[in-house]
Amino acid sequence: MAVEREYVGFEPFFAAGAYLAASANIGFGHIHHASALALSLIFCLLLSLYPDKFRNSLTAHRIMILATAFGAGAFCGLNGRLMLLADAGREGMLTSMFHDLGAGLQTAIRSIPFESSSTNSIVMALLSGNKEDIPEEIIHAFRASGASHILALSGLHLGIIYAIVSKITSILGGSRATKIVRCALNLSICTVYALATGASASIIRALTFIILNETGRLSHRPQKLGIILRKSLMINLIIMPESIMDIGFQLSYAAMAGIAWIHPFLKKAWTEKSENSIMKKIWNTASMSISCQITTAPLAYIYFGSFPVYFLLTNLLALPLTGFIIPASALTVILCITGICPDIPVYTTEKAIEGLVFVLSTISTM
Repeated sequence: MAVEREYVGFEPFFAAGAYLAASANIGFGHIHHASALALSLIFCLLLSLYPDKFRNSLTAHRIMILATAFGAGAFCGLNGRLMLLADAGREGMLTSMFHDLGAGLQTAIRSIPFESSSTNSIVMALLSGNKEDIPEEIIHAFRASGASHILALSGLHLGIIYAIVSKITSILGGSRATKIVRCALNLSICTVYALATGASASIIRALTFIILNETGRLSHRPQKLGIILRKSLMINLIIMPESIMDIGFQLSYAAMAGIAWIHPFLKKAWTEKSENSIMKKIWNTASMSISCQITTAPLAYIYFGSFPVYFLLTNLLALPLTGFIIPASALTVILCITGICPDIPVYTTEKAIEGLVFVLSTISTM
């Protein structure tokens, strides 16, 4: 039976959230009417996540969707104003607050008692995006081995943070009420983290993915990666049309396009023939890396005039290490902030980072 899509009644909630966040008296100044119109278009895109037929009565499910639409509009409005503020060189109360959060995170990272200051600088890059203190030889090792994307705060990093947060909030249970709470916590933490670390184009792309994924799960209509990718691209360009010129934005979406439309075919080519679970996992990582390189290589060559020859080896070794280092670093930072900083997480994190640098330095000399 065909599912009817009812959009009537949601537009005001999204528009209200966007307008409230964008025009609130928090130092943002006057809102442009064109921005409100653009944000209302985003709302129409978000509504496509909800194909269920709603009754006229205010059921709990309908209220949940209305609240989600309002929250999504508020986020888009706030984000759009923050981008305008950055361009205008002005600072409002919320902008200052997020800046202070980011500065506090960096201070906490510097306070971790690692033996080498270069470890602090790498953790700084992985969690806050600040790469200023990384020694030049380490920067060269990452660049020459084709692992520069690991140091550039991107969707990879926010995705790992999201996975950690989702795992923690999953202990709340699976009832409808707790799912709403989990969704709110997941989105709130990821949004604050994204804004505190500068809200780069690739981070906003990843955050849009997370929002679409969470709202899709709430509506019991999870979307395929390719569909989310297209919706995310349209939403991001409506919010920040100038981001299309950002190299990180282009590489981020190019990589996701490879994962969405090339990786399934490459993954299927091996997994249907092999019964070895370990080899399947290895091939899954390898095929994902190949898929990303296929779609990002042309851009990398155009912008940087080079191509990482050992990209496959680099990603097979570096990505699993990075997947361990980021949560380990986050845990270490949290423990240090709370005043509890045992030697084990500090030592483990530092040795993992040293291993990553050694691997990439070795590959860069090949």
